[in-house]
Amino acid sequence: MSASLVTRADAVSSRSIRWAWTGRLAVGYLTVITGVEGLGKSVFAAWQVARLTRGDLPGEWQGEPVDVLIVAGEDGIADTWRPRLEIAGADLKRVSFLNLDQLPTDWNLRDGIGDVRGALEETDARFVHVDALLDHMPPPKGGESINSPTFVRQALGPMKRLVRELEIVLEFCLHPPKARSGDFRDLVQASQAFGAIPRVGLLFSYHPDDAAEDPDRRRVVLRGKGNLGEDPGALEFRVGSKSYTHDDGRTTKREVVVDVAPSAVVIGDLAPDRMIGARQPTKAEQAAEILRDALGDHDWHPAAAIRDQLAAAGLNSGSVRTHALGLARVEKRKTQHAWEWRLPTSQESTSDGPLDPARARCLSDGGPFDSERENPNNNGKGPRVHDLHPNDPLGTKSPSPGDYARARDAGPLERISGRTLAELEEIRDRHIEAIR
Repeated sequence: MSASLVTRADAVSSRSIRWAWTGRLAVGYLTVITGVEGLGKSVFAAWQVARLTRGDLPGEWQGEPVDVLIVAGEDGIADTWRPRLEIAGADLKRVSFLNLDQLPTDWNLRDGIGDVRGALEETDARFVHVDALLDHMPPPKGGESINSPTFVRQALGPMKRLVRELEIVLEFCLHPPKARSGDFRDLVQASQAFGAIPRVGLLFSYHPDDAAEDPDRRRVVLRGKGNLGEDPGALEFRVGSKSYTHDDGRTTKREVVVDVAPSAVVIGDLAPDRMIGARQPTKAEQAAEILRDALGDHDWHPAAAIRDQLAAAGLNSGSVRTHALGLARVEKRKTQHAWEWRLPTSQESTSDGPLDPARARCLSDGGPFDSERENPNNNGKGPRVHDLHPNDPLGTKSPSPGDYARARDAGPLERISGRTLAELEEIRDRHIEAIR
């Protein structure tokens, strides 16, 4: 008789969540850690591994040293991980590394889950640390992307099931995107699925009370996401240095976590730039600033000279220039000799931005929907939505339904056709309001 396809709730014996580190590392689940580069996430991971191999962390394994498997893709084992672990006080006999050099160059965690299982059986490791997860993702095919929740869930699915089956802990590291957000899922790189699949997420940041120029400033680690158990509160620590003599006889200074202590900091105390680093301006934003400086007197200027300035800054590609002209709300006109640009005065500006003369001449005096006069833009088919805001800085064309669908799959921080989901929704709302 075949096995049943269902299990009734009354046949299941309940049990409590078991923690390898109370509130932070749940046995049988994935944990994601994120934070801007340079915070010391990998150094802290070495401290964490050292504590696990000594049985020092409060939780199910306290007093019970465990073996650890590290999948290291970013940092070298001999020159970085070995010194880092030894300085942190790890029991090196309990730490193993997956031999990626012996695996195919396209090895990944989804298709190579059998190799991970074999390594766990060989070492009896109960904790796995994956450094730089994106280095070990399967190659996208047929339109797949790490921005797609479906692709990410399928890629992490075998790893998630293995962790549950073997009752181990696996944590992986990601960097946050260069954008501002207070939601933990939005702080995790690429698709939000990277932050949705793990049951626990740890966020690293600089301490809000320490100055940015302080070389000894504290770091904090908080539980940014937690579907399991109570929040254990934040920890703070510093990254110090110690002298380390390598087996080749050379002595170098190596980073080490020191002064680990409970902290009263909460996520609400953190400015966005402390969590993810100050966002760098886009090329279009940089170009728009050049345009504002060059046209600040609100007089007409030859466009060619300003384009030369943009070119000198490497910002004169067609898409960048077009977007920048919209951001800066530049007016254009063609004289007998050449094109000229200017910024409108405050009296001339409107909430919708200035109309580009080349497009504005197509509109009747009664506006885009004047039924008394012909609208050359509609080709006899009625007014078109994307003609409502000819110089809209977010784009002159109404987004297609496909744009919305791809944006929803990609997440709020990714750009589809040059726009984020929020920008696409803003354009839609403005067009609907104009129609009304």
